[in-house]
Amino acid sequence: MTKVLIVYFTRTETSRIVADILHDELVKGGTTIDVEEIKSAQVKLGWWNYLVDCWKIFTGGKYILDLPPAHKPADYDAVLIGTPVWGYGLCGPVKEWLTETTFEAESKTIFGSFTQCVYSGFDRAHGQIEALVKKPLAAKQTVFQKETKGDGAAAKQKAAEFAQSILKALGKGVKVTPVEDGNKQK
Repeated sequence: MTKVLIVYFTRTETSRIVADILHDELVKGGTTIDVEEIKSAQVKLGWWNYLVDCWKIFTGGKYILDLPPAHKPADYDAVLIGTPVWGYGLCGPVKEWLTETTFEAESKTIFGSFTQCVYSGFDRAHGQIEALVKKPLAAKQTVFQKETKGDGAAAKQKAAEFAQSILKALGKGVKVTPVEDGNKQK
């Protein structure tokens, strides 16, 4: 059985919505999924706090995770990393999780990333993830925050395409279609 780890951080629930849709799509493709949500009590809601977090990113500030990484990437066929874009790059808690995690160079694990942003910075975030996992990403997807609003059809379609790319990279040619309700809690 193919094992996939979805690890993500969310500030405004956009990453959770995408992770939930992605979970459902990959289960349809015959994979076993573990989900790990990264949390840091240092991250607070609100625009002022978002600006503080962006400043912290620009100045090399560190984040303390509420819990250390719970899963070992080498135990999975694929690890999918979900992150919001902060300050035109990778958000602090995901960067910290990736920094605290051990990546084995000889591991056959493939990696993919899904970023959520308002406008831009997603290419840089994908590149930062590649640098930290020390492997090229098998698949990349960006969901803009506005695409999760309303019925979320655009986000669902992008998550289905991303899932298809991951399944293809894993050698599984299963055709997936968007789920009806991507707002389920795991």
